[in-house]
Amino acid sequence: MKVLVGLVLFLFSFPHLRAQWYEVNSNTSEQLNDIFFVDSTTGFCVGGDNISASFQGNGIILKTEDSGENWETIYSIDSLSFQHVAVITESNQTKLLAFASRNGMFYMVSTLLSPPMQDWNIEQINYKPIDVRVYDNKLYLHDALDLGLKRLIDNDLFLIKSQIGMFNVNSYGLIIMNASASNIERSSDFGNTWFSTQTFPPGLNANQFNNSDFACFGDTLIIKATYGSNIHYSNDFGNEWNTVIGGPDNYSLIVSTDLIYGLAIDSNLYYTANFGIDWISQGVYNVNSIHYQYNMGFLLGESGNIFKTNNNGGITGQLDIEGLKKKIDIYPNPAKEILTFQLPEGLKLNKIQLANSNGQIIETLSLSRREIDTSNLAAGIYFLTFETSEGTITEKVVIAR
Repeated sequence: MKVLVGLVLFLFSFPHLRAQWYEVNSNTSEQLNDIFFVDSTTGFCVGGDNISASFQGNGIILKTEDSGENWETIYSIDSLSFQHVAVITESNQTKLLAFASRNGMFYMVSTLLSPPMQDWNIEQINYKPIDVRVYDNKLYLHDALDLGLKRLIDNDLFLIKSQIGMFNVNSYGLIIMNASASNIERSSDFGNTWFSTQTFPPGLNANQFNNSDFACFGDTLIIKATYGSNIHYSNDFGNEWNTVIGGPDNYSLIVSTDLIYGLAIDSNLYYTANFGIDWISQGVYNVNSIHYQYNMGFLLGESGNIFKTNNNGGITGQLDIEGLKKKIDIYPNPAKEILTFQLPEGLKLNKIQLANSNGQIIETLSLSRREIDTSNLAAGIYFLTFETSEGTITEKVVIAR
């Protein structure tokens, strides 16, 4: 953590070091609303103007096979607006699902991606997703019609939890916000058993709690009221809270691997690497939403414009990931001949690297490796870094002789 702290201080001493966003080729002028990547290469993006009496645009589904650098339209339909997209595999078939609306009616458009893409199917549905998330190949959604948290299985919807405010899902399980009960609940078994927190973020009443942005990073929860700029964060699923005063006005937030991004109502983009103590402006973009997947950030605009950044433009932040660190076991430490590490099942790895005390990369390990031969390494301090889907962890290891 000392290395990360030093790097954050270095970055804020040189404000010109900022995450680099650049425009990619979307090949559309329609409003874009959501994005979903199957892996670091293949992704889908959906859009269509907001539905109104004067709606004359097209609902579209885009596809990329080069990490979002270039997009092509693979499906379009008149007078329909797609808000959400997801890809899941069921019964050995990979399906693309896009959720849309038109004149107060709601639809799901789907096709099979594997075997090769087939005909598109449109069906009217009796629910309205306002949030769709996929974890471990399971699709969860928040239904605006009855506020239920539900799971979609083979086109059938199953209720998990009634009357929720917002939800998130990661390797720790399902996490929901309940405005009516003024609490946060977590289910480590993804919906069977629920545990409630004992405290409520200070300075937020039930109405503010219900109208807020909610992000989850490992066991760290981050909340920002819609009308305000303070950030509330908890490193233990909401039992104890910290509050950082100030920040951009009226922004929506999203958490990347190391940073919190804030997209203000005037389309000014900011980021903070220390939970809102310092904010750095990225400039003004004509966009309406921000997304982060596979170490890639995307800004989606009202006129089909897409901006992208890779790995936060090289910026490393200091979000608290103590909960994630507890899941990784490294032994023996100090080590002499062999250093072994154990990772939790289901944690997605992007990179494993060993560096010396000067920051020089000694070895980049294959993702399946769980041991390092240290017999030829000089005695001293080294740093083992894990880049995962839930954050980047750097652990100090000692080689003894």
